[in-house]
Amino acid sequence: MASLFLKLLNMSIAASWLILAVIVLRVVLKRAPKWIHCILWALVGIRLLCPISIESALSLIPSSETIRPDVVQFVPNPSINSGVTIIDNTVNPVIGKAFAPSPVGGVNPLYVWTYLASIVWFVGVIALVIYAVISYLRLRRVVCEAVRQRDQLYLCDHIQTPFILGVIRPHIYLPSDMNEAQMQSVIAHEQAHLSRHDHWWKPLGWAILTVYWFNPFCWVAYILLCRDIELACDEKVICNMDVEAKKAYSMALLSCSIPRRLISACPLAFGEVGVKERIKGVLNYKKPAFWIVAVAVIACVGAAVCFLTNPKEKSDTSDSPGLPSDASALCELPFTLTEGRTGTLHLYGKETSEYFYGISDVKIVWDDGAITTFSTENAMRDYWAEMPELASEYTEAPLTDGIRDGGIQFGDFNFDGYTDIGLQAQQTAYNKPYVYWFYVPDSGEFQYHGVYICPLEPISEMKECVVNYRDGQTYYQDHYAVNEGHNLVLYQRDITEYVDGKPVTRYESMPQESRGSFENLFGLSGYYIDTSTDHLITRTYYVPVENDGGHSIAESFGFAIDDYIVDLDGDGVTELVCNCQYGGDGHESVYVYRRNGTVIERGWLNWDASELLDFKDWGVNATRESYDPESGFFMLDYDTNRGDFASRAYHYKDFTFEEYAQVPKQEQVQTPITADNFFASMPGTFHFLSGAGGWQTELYWHGDGTFSGIYEDADAGAQTLYRSVFTGRMNALKIVGEREYSAYIAELNYEKPGVTTVENGFSVITTSPYGLDDAEEIRIYLPGYPVSKLPMEALNWLRGGAEEFWDGQGPKTLPFFVLYNVRGQQAFFSADWSAFSGATSSRPEQTDLTFVVEGLEESVPVYLFRDLEYSLYIPHDGWQYHRMLEHDMLAKCWTSTINPAVSLTVRHLGYRDLADAQEWEREQNAGFQLIEDKRGGIGGTDGKSMLEVFFYSGQNAMYAVELRYPVEATEGFGTRLHVIQDTFQVSNSGQEEAQN
Repeated sequence: MASLFLKLLNMSIAASWLILAVIVLRVVLKRAPKWIHCILWALVGIRLLCPISIESALSLIPSSETIRPDVVQFVPNPSINSGVTIIDNTVNPVIGKAFAPSPVGGVNPLYVWTYLASIVWFVGVIALVIYAVISYLRLRRVVCEAVRQRDQLYLCDHIQTPFILGVIRPHIYLPSDMNEAQMQSVIAHEQAHLSRHDHWWKPLGWAILTVYWFNPFCWVAYILLCRDIELACDEKVICNMDVEAKKAYSMALLSCSIPRRLISACPLAFGEVGVKERIKGVLNYKKPAFWIVAVAVIACVGAAVCFLTNPKEKSDTSDSPGLPSDASALCELPFTLTEGRTGTLHLYGKETSEYFYGISDVKIVWDDGAITTFSTENAMRDYWAEMPELASEYTEAPLTDGIRDGGIQFGDFNFDGYTDIGLQAQQTAYNKPYVYWFYVPDSGEFQYHGVYICPLEPISEMKECVVNYRDGQTYYQDHYAVNEGHNLVLYQRDITEYVDGKPVTRYESMPQESRGSFENLFGLSGYYIDTSTDHLITRTYYVPVENDGGHSIAESFGFAIDDYIVDLDGDGVTELVCNCQYGGDGHESVYVYRRNGTVIERGWLNWDASELLDFKDWGVNATRESYDPESGFFMLDYDTNRGDFASRAYHYKDFTFEEYAQVPKQEQVQTPITADNFFASMPGTFHFLSGAGGWQTELYWHGDGTFSGIYEDADAGAQTLYRSVFTGRMNALKIVGEREYSAYIAELNYEKPGVTTVENGFSVITTSPYGLDDAEEIRIYLPGYPVSKLPMEALNWLRGGAEEFWDGQGPKTLPFFVLYNVRGQQAFFSADWSAFSGATSSRPEQTDLTFVVEGLEESVPVYLFRDLEYSLYIPHDGWQYHRMLEHDMLAKCWTSTINPAVSLTVRHLGYRDLADAQEWEREQNAGFQLIEDKRGGIGGTDGKSMLEVFFYSGQNAMYAVELRYPVEATEGFGTRLHVIQDTFQVSNSGQEEAQN
């Protein structure tokens, strides 16, 4: 009901501007026919009755929605948008202060007042309906004994003035004592009412007033409508009367006039409204000139155009990459970040039920013009995953509905000096879950942080956030500290229960985990996990093993980790030294881990008490062991007199060792991928395609978080090529799980779509990069990740690249990298065909090629370009890649940036054999004298350029590698092209040329 009331309130405010305009036009059009006035009031009725309106640049309505429903529900600083600056500046500070909600959420006070106002409004509607019904029934009782004279005419002894009663079957009622002269004038007047259907329009006006009774402008409009109805009716009756007849009509009005009474819905009384004005109008009536009528009609049309339409709203999604085109704007909220940066927060989605909003997308327009967007979809996935008990309770709410219910929370929740955003999620019986995005100053973007069962409450002096929630009669308070990465980490939970009516609180310390990497420990590399609980940290060292997760090789513990990787015995293999503490009083001991063949051994310092001068052995803490990295000695401090300690130095040989773990087999050990080296460890080329068409997006990874690429699709029949060349950058890398990482698109640049150029007779139209144009979060799945855990949408895209691999009989883990666009549900993969054929490609992603030109040797860094069935090495610099449409076939070409006449092209020739492939190349290059060599290749010249074509037979196609270069460049560019061409390999059989 509250939402209905707000809708009607906004409609009445918009209609009020039209009412004011009509009041002004009534004065301006005073000489116009009075039926023009009635048409103007009809426009007001249309505005009040029609819940929708078209937008127009000619609209004079300042604002179509002065009070937005979302503002009432969840905007921290409520405001109105009347469209009139002076009104907004006067009213907004007052209501913003009066109705500001609690900073940590809760019910918005404006929402409460709106709900109460809707109840009052409904009571008023019921009261006016009852008043109208009672008035009608009383009048019916008064005229129940009226005597019918003829047709619709009745005479009644108990009435003082003539009127019409009835909507469907109206009757004219006259006083019995009315004389014949007056009766003729009255009957003419009432019949004019009937012919104009005024017995419909006045009750309709009353019905509208009943709904909008809270708006004083509507009362004024109804009063003036009744008056104009009577004036228009008078005008219709007297338009053809002479002066004497007009005097008689005026006398009838005067004699039938009655005292003014309360406004009523009925009846249409002859002498009830504005008798003095009507008499003056009758006596002074002159038929208006045509031009006056024409001007009045034009004024009506203008009023309809300007006041029945809404002002055009700016489209918030048309120029905003990352937002769906069909997103509906819910809220616009200006805000200022802690550090002073200002902007406007826009929420998009839909209203799912009364005061419940499905927020699908968030956009921030900064005052400097920059735009930040993010989707709530990933947040809702985590929300249901972390709160499964709510998933069963709210199964009717699909994930795509996004954030619900509405509260908005601003604050520096991770104490980094920047404002963060929280949105309230699905409401439960006791708790109000919130989803948070933290501001990342390096990128200037908001990064999804996580979901909490209730809102975060920052405590500045403690630099922590607490979350208060309950489960039945058990109350919880979670304490979150901030780690080095400015993320919140749960370290303590206070649990309060009531026993015999008294609260009993217990405190639980929560274990914490953090990760890091190590290199060259025992000749191995891997990662470690730190687990913290009760102020004690345990560090476990792991070596990743294929298909077997992590293999534990060492462990350290203490109030702080004090470990050293050092070669103690000088054999070139490092050992691990751990200064540890344990027990309530922190006894200090030192352990050494070493490799002995295929075994990892742990040793402890083996000292002899008899060798310690004046040693007082009163307990475990009478000694302290530690490793001094500066001297390389192991120090033993021992008590000589209850607090006075002496020291003795020991060597590595003084340790006693026992077996701790097995060394993983060398062939099983993989190079670890960590957050520090992750971007540099990724392959150079990724593909996105369906396998069902000629389109493809290729992404080239640069190893430092940046990337470039190209998307192309061809319409050969229409001689059209669609292309998007793009660059971008990812950041905010974090570990999601085993072999699963997450990063965010921090930057994506490409040419404005829709620009057409002509290349080689083909129209090339720029477009957006398919697969990345709506990307926000990118999930990165590493080789070895279980196929069964991949999102189904990602798996469907991979099937397009190699359907036979996904027949259920292939490997159960990924043989390649996958980049998954979470928002767009699109997947790129790094595989060549070897991944699908069961072969293993051992070619490094980055290497050097050696060129010998004119006796000079030159080493050039190259990257491995992978296609679905082949790969080759391409120099990093000096070559520009593009895909092109030639002879109705897409080809991949690298052109020298120094000499555009030099190129290497790989062409997919379909299922041709060698002879057919040679013939096809000859037909397309008729100007060249091409001669076959001993290996099946062809080559020749046209007098200016050289063309050499090498053929390779793949599992699914014949490939032609074309080398083109000027004749005079044979020694230079020709040599380089041959070296590059020699790296071409078809994945299913290594470097297998067609004729072999």
